[in-house]
Amino acid sequence: MLVKGTALHANRKFVLARFGEEGLDRWFAALPKASQSILNGVILETAWYPVVEGLIAPTRAVAELFFAGDINAGAMEVGRFSAEHGLRGIYRIFVKIAPPTVVIDRGTRIIKTYYDPIEMEIAELTKNAFTLRFSKMDAPSSVIDHRIAGWIQRALQICGTQDLVTEVVRSAHDVQGSTEIAGHWS
Repeated sequence: MLVKGTALHANRKFVLARFGEEGLDRWFAALPKASQSILNGVILETAWYPVVEGLIAPTRAVAELFFAGDINAGAMEVGRFSAEHGLRGIYRIFVKIAPPTVVIDRGTRIIKTYYDPIEMEIAELTKNAFTLRFSKMDAPSSVIDHRIAGWIQRALQICGTQDLVTEVVRSAHDVQGSTEIAGHWS
């Protein structure tokens, strides 16, 4: 499975913003050599990189070092950070004025451009709830599931949803098949 270079920048930026240069050095030293090799080079935003070495292992290292090993919590926070820093300029204006249903629809289209292969569909969408289903990933991982859930959660918060709850209700990592992420708000 491959991931776009744009997604690889989030871990480094997250660690630097939250834990400073010392945290960044600790995180980089904890990475497997293959991940260090990718992240130490020039990362082209539109290029494709191996998802395990480029995204999963670095996010796991974030969780191990800074979230007491809670992979899901660490991945959610990196996903939220990615949305916060990725939705800038005209994108942020769009997210702020669009209804949540439109943000979900457009968000799924964006997410599909970050991973290859992935199939993603909106299983349910109402004015205050959604369920997304994605499958056909070569390397299913709770890291990917929770990063996507965190990204969606933060995008909907920027949109102005209140009392938002977002969760991974089924992970393809745990059960063969598909991942489902659900959310609801008031």
